[in-house]
Amino acid sequence: MSLDESTGAPASTSGGESSTSGGMPTSGGTTAVETPTSSGGSTGGSTSGDSSTTSSGTSSDDTTGAPIDIEEALAGIDGLTWVEVESEIPGYRYFDMKLRTPADHDDPDGLQFDLHVMLLHRDAAAPMVIATEGYDIDWYVDNQSIALSQPAALLQANELIVEHRFFADSRPEPADWGLLTIEQAAADHHHVTSKFKSAIYGGPWVATGISKGGMTAVYFRRFYPDDVVATVAYVAPLHLGLADPRYWPFVEAVHPPCTAAMLEVRRELLLRREAMVERIEDHALMQGYDFTQFDPEHALEITALQLPWSYYQYNWSLLCPADVPTAISTDLQLWDFMQAVRPIETLADEYVLPLEPYYWQAAVQVGNPAPGDEPLADLLKFPGFNSPASYIVPGPGKLPVFDPGAMQDIAAWVSDEATAMLFVYGEIDPWTAGAYPENPEHDVHRLVVPGGRHGADIAELSAVDRAFAYERLEAWTGVAPIAGAVPIRPAREQLGLP
Repeated sequence: MSLDESTGAPASTSGGESSTSGGMPTSGGTTAVETPTSSGGSTGGSTSGDSSTTSSGTSSDDTTGAPIDIEEALAGIDGLTWVEVESEIPGYRYFDMKLRTPADHDDPDGLQFDLHVMLLHRDAAAPMVIATEGYDIDWYVDNQSIALSQPAALLQANELIVEHRFFADSRPEPADWGLLTIEQAAADHHHVTSKFKSAIYGGPWVATGISKGGMTAVYFRRFYPDDVVATVAYVAPLHLGLADPRYWPFVEAVHPPCTAAMLEVRRELLLRREAMVERIEDHALMQGYDFTQFDPEHALEITALQLPWSYYQYNWSLLCPADVPTAISTDLQLWDFMQAVRPIETLADEYVLPLEPYYWQAAVQVGNPAPGDEPLADLLKFPGFNSPASYIVPGPGKLPVFDPGAMQDIAAWVSDEATAMLFVYGEIDPWTAGAYPENPEHDVHRLVVPGGRHGADIAELSAVDRAFAYERLEAWTGVAPIAGAVPIRPAREQLGLP
């Protein structure tokens, strides 16, 4: 689950959470795995499933050529427990794992927690891609599906998918929210990298992530620049403050006639507040959703504010504005359009509460787009409410104080010190307003998918840019990408654009 508006969490790394408005992008691969069938080892590790259907139990040591027994190697990693799950990705074995990790890396002998990690193993001598999820990774288990990230597919690499601290079960107990920082999360990824690199995977490592996962990959690289040889970050924004003003002018300029039509819909939703709130209440009762963090009136206002953002992020149609309701549309037509673009249940407790760690990070370090109240200011009952702090459940030690220096540091590092980084963005994706700058002299590059939205990736790039991305991957890793591993699908063609 992930929100797709300016106070919500950007999309996840490898297909991680279902989109609120029409489908979450995946980062390559189309195969699935079944959910675990056993509880896993309690000491070194244990297996379940039929591993013989995917690959042999051994692979080559990249330094000696001697065979490695992957189960034996995993059993030798201190603090790791795991269960093998049947894999349907040809040539790969899939392990669902927990790694004991310090809650505070400045106190490595103190409180520990289990960090959820997934491993797709092909060959110890192959490259390793570490996918830094920005959220939880239980989506894979819940949906019985997993896919290689795009860099892993292109490089035929092994892959580690790492859950972000404080999401799902990867949370220390008791939870000190002051330890949910980009520095501590980066140290989690360094902890994972160090364990697996020294024990098994000595080849080149690449960090990757989509949206918040891409943001996380950048933070990891900033604090541990030598852990990987390159970073590939998809649709990853850099916020300049707690209410970054760059985003809404970008949204309004995507397609002005459509934006104007969307404004009429947004105003109608609020002008018909009583009828819409009643529909929200009925929908919640029928579908079993709870609206306690946000009552139906607050949920309606947030939805009206964010409707064009959601529309351009995932749903933009060449038919707009013709397919957008107007002031003469019925209540049902307005409701159906809203539900198609940005379903109201994305503000129910069932969706919002699991994402609280994202909002905490936004409120204390990562920042956020400005709420964009202005076009609806005369109709709002709760102006200024749509901010990260409103999504945080009150409790001891949970009074967020924003530190503008965190993203200033990240911006300065990417501008002045970063090397071997590739950023990919979508032309009409609202998050592109916060795109990182490129610096080709430092081998930091930014490629934009023409007509691309929040699922923009290398496969959607122009032929020239795609060839450039492949060339940089080969230069960084020493491995030539297998272009056929990722089907080409130009975004403009998908939208019917010339």
